[in-house]
Amino acid sequence: MILRIFKAIIFPELRAEFEQDFALIAVNLSLRQPGCVSCQVGKPIHPELSEYAMLTLWQDRASLVAFAGEDYELAAPPAGMGRFIHSCSVEHYLSTKPLLRRSP
Repeated sequence: MILRIFKAIIFPELRAEFEQDFALIAVNLSLRQPGCVSCQVGKPIHPELSEYAMLTLWQDRASLVAFAGEDYELAAPPAGMGRFIHSCSVEHYLSTKPLLRRSP
């Protein structure tokens, strides 16, 4: 599996609208794609910061390429999200088996 970490620094004055649209557009778009196993969004802990992250887990490279294209290693915001984003980046990792905490 492939772990995709998309990070975006947004324009702070658009925060509320970004958070709403990010969930509606980017998350829904990812979860509707064949091969997307999971999706999780991270918001900044400190309110003065403007960096967000979206972690998606993909079954394989083929499903990721089907979603993002052959240039999947280039960060590109989903259609409709570009106006919120000052800058963005994307990283990919081979995912290991999740380690779960055992109950005491």
